Amino acid sequence: MIAVAAAILALASPVVDRTLDCRVPGVGYPDTIRLVEVQASRRLGTSSPNGGVFDRPTASDGIAVSFQTKGFGRRTGFLWLKGCPTTSTPLAFATRGLRGGPVRFQDRHKCDVPERTLIRVRAVFQRAPIFRTDTRGGRIASGRIVSVQIVVATARGRPIAYLSADDATGTARLYRSSSRCFPA
Repeated sequence: MIAVAAAILALASPVVDRTLDCRVPGVGYPDTIRLVEVQASRRLGTSSPNGGVFDRPTASDGIAVSFQTKGFGRRTGFLWLKGCPTTSTPLAFATRGLRGGPVRFQDRHKCDVPERTLIRVRAVFQRAPIFRTDTRGGRIASGRIVSVQIVVATARGRPIAYLSADDATGTARLYRSSSRCFPA
């Protein structure tokens, strides 16, 4: 029994890498607009780097890809994936054609996206994370996040926004399309 548990733990990976195929709801008629908010914050005081991509202010009933490398005063962080099924479509982490760089404190932008939008997230945890279903929907991977990358792109792979964070340095970076994104 102990050997079986050890074998299962050995197979668990500390890397969560998912590409999500999101259908972003629009508002307005006849000219529908679809917006997602991309946000990244560096370490400030006792807070750890965090960020995400959301299509609604509350994120409880829409699309959410969110992370915090570790919680306030705790050694555990989380990765929350909600509202989009996974896909096998390849999507590179790219900043080519995007503007931005290191985040001084917090950086937030709203981006105009197509109805079908791809979001890829890659989070590296210290150890294999614990997965659970969230009461608000979606899945949460809990554990200390070492680094995380998120890219938002069109269905054809053209990048719209890219964000990353590193827990060791406390830094966060955010890049966005100057033609599709504006300060929130």
